[in-house]
Amino acid sequence: MNNLTLPDGDAKPIDQLFSCTTARVDLWRELNALCRRWRNCKDQPASAKVQQQCLAQLEQLAQLEAYQAYPGPRLLALLVERVAAGNGIGALHLAQRISSSLLDRSYKQDANDWEASEDLPDAPAPRSFAAASAHRPYFETLIVSPAPISTWPQHLQAIRQLRRHQDPFIYEPVMTAPLRMRCSR
Repeated sequence: MNNLTLPDGDAKPIDQLFSCTTARVDLWRELNALCRRWRNCKDQPASAKVQQQCLAQLEQLAQLEAYQAYPGPRLLALLVERVAAGNGIGALHLAQRISSSLLDRSYKQDANDWEASEDLPDAPAPRSFAAASAHRPYFETLIVSPAPISTWPQHLQAIRQLRRHQDPFIYEPVMTAPLRMRCSR
């Protein structure tokens, strides 16, 4: 089982966490702080060190995000790409947007939260209570599949195409491999 290093430096096996949800929010908060520190670095060696810390933090997050629909592999890969390319400002903007969407759960109702476009606002606009009551319930479905990981995007897209506007709910599929396959990688 993988260990997850929490922001306080404590390393725990992922199955020993009391609350993965809390650990996830803490890790995103720490990533935001690292990205802000990176953006403010004036010294090249210090900047490179913080960039590496951001990459390490993203590796930690990837362990939890594999079981979550949002931000999904596309936005997570874009964030890793921005950090690896040295785009501290772009990484900060995207990390802030993802973190904000996770905290207020706007991704459950706002399709823009799933987009990678730079011209979208960094923080979701506040919604009124009247608008919130009109929203459909949201849930995620975990699908354990022995199919090759390379085929997952096509399977997920096929499942998403089954959704209809008339459905009384919104759902997002999440795929993972059986435990024995994950451990054998």
